[in-house]
Amino acid sequence: MKLVPFFLQKHETSLLTVYRLSLFLCDGGRSFWDIGTESDTGVIEREFLHENGFFASSVFQEKDIVFAKLDPQQTQKSSFYTWEELQELPDKRREDCFRTFTFCFEKPAEKSWFRSEFCEESFDGRTETPFALFQGLKNTYYKKV
Repeated sequence: MKLVPFFLQKHETSLLTVYRLSLFLCDGGRSFWDIGTESDTGVIEREFLHENGFFASSVFQEKDIVFAKLDPQQTQKSSFYTWEELQELPDKRREDCFRTFTFCFEKPAEKSWFRSEFCEESFDGRTETPFALFQGLKNTYYKKV
């Protein structure tokens, strides 16, 4: 089972909708967090999230991945490395970190206008890419009314 704590933010202007997806990743921002065979979300919250300073506003499972949308008021993102910081610290490049991806869409058609680099690389040799994860999370949290 893999665990993916994340922040997802949306900002709208008259011309664009901008999303920022920050994923907490292992191995220097290259791998999902491996939590063994645990699948009980209550246990995952207590033993993996809370124990490591993460506080989720929602937790759900899709296939073999548990997603935890983090509460920005309770989770201190600044207590963790960012992927950008690790690029400047050669001795820390394999540390766990938040890796942020930005996606911009033109209004009103939601036509993709810009994506961060590395949005099509996969994690751990899996089929999930940052863009595919974003699409699923966007559909979960920002459904059209």
